[in-house]
Amino acid sequence: VRAVRANAFKIPMMSEPPSHIRKPRPNPNLNSQLIAADDRGRLIISECNSVLFCTAIPPVNVRDFPRTSSAPHLSRSQINILGTDRVRFEILGMLICAENYRHMLIWGETNASVVIISKNFDSFDKIIDLNLKLSPSECESEYLLKCEWIPESELMFVAVCGTVVHVFDLKRAESNSCKATTHFALAYDDVLIRSAVMIGSLARDTNTEGKVNGTRTKLAILLDNGRLHFIDLRIDEEGDLEDQGENFIECGAGLSFPSAGICRYGGCSPMGKGSTISSLGEGVLLTYLNQCNLLLYQCVSSCCVAMVLDSDGSICGTFEFLPSLTSSNELMGQNDISGPYTHFEELGIVNKNGNSYYRVSCVGKSSRMNQSRLLVIDFNQKDTFISELSWPLENSGGLELSN
Repeated sequence: VRAVRANAFKIPMMSEPPSHIRKPRPNPNLNSQLIAADDRGRLIISECNSVLFCTAIPPVNVRDFPRTSSAPHLSRSQINILGTDRVRFEILGMLICAENYRHMLIWGETNASVVIISKNFDSFDKIIDLNLKLSPSECESEYLLKCEWIPESELMFVAVCGTVVHVFDLKRAESNSCKATTHFALAYDDVLIRSAVMIGSLARDTNTEGKVNGTRTKLAILLDNGRLHFIDLRIDEEGDLEDQGENFIECGAGLSFPSAGICRYGGCSPMGKGSTISSLGEGVLLTYLNQCNLLLYQCVSSCCVAMVLDSDGSICGTFEFLPSLTSSNELMGQNDISGPYTHFEELGIVNKNGNSYYRVSCVGKSSRMNQSRLLVIDFNQKDTFISELSWPLENSGGLELSN
């Protein structure tokens, strides 16, 4: 494992939205995805409105280097850059399609495009602009949160905005432009969407004869009041969405979920057996962990709650995944680390003393310096182990967990 110098890439720092607005826009860092990768390890790295295409094997030009703490961080010239290309807006996120590595979503604050990557993985063959109809100068809720591919599809995806979710189908694209085929708009204007995520793979719908007549999946959305809502997306046997045109989301009281054993705030007592709740405060972030089928739910100053999902995407249980403040004593380090925890990555399964654990990484903030800190969590049905990943500032050696 090697580290790259901080100045090797020209990645702009994203500022937080102004706090004086009654309902400020979400912090763009919560949903930012400035590096995209396929299963072959090839990387696409954003630099403002341009991207770098980097090869996979080897990812750097250095073959044999000493496995000691004296190995320096890599410079830009040591990275194998295959090519560059650009779009017409500042990039906040990118996502390669799992079904077709040449298809990639790119989005900014109010713009988004689908790009077709060249076969040599060094440029864009085609750029398809998405018609989002956003006017940020007219309304504070006119912003784009993220884009995400519908599971098992290389043509269909969603664009999540402040008050509406658009569903696109590339089969409907014309003249390098694409309009949404379906819209899910909030029925009331006193709430905003704070986060959203696709849940799991598509389930097959079959008739009485066992013939597949469609597929379905769910989109979970988190509102600024902390309430959850699930949108069912059904695709017929011809590959088209069953719901077309304008649809309205009646949020109401939101979706209730089990809350036994969960501490609403740091230092308070856990909620009792059989208790349920629909919100833990101001909504911040949703994350889906595909390997262990967990939906992570976070609100301001609250713990990170893991929601266990059954085969049809319904919530069948919950547990506290991470506390709102992870103490330095637990990490055996010098800093307490607080949420919201972002940029979760699944790292497979590890074995400890004959027991298997899921391993994920995420980013929190040190309470003392407000700096980003990388955590590694190993967990199963019985135990959870949290460690901080430390890396010297000057050298690529010495990568280790703090406990």
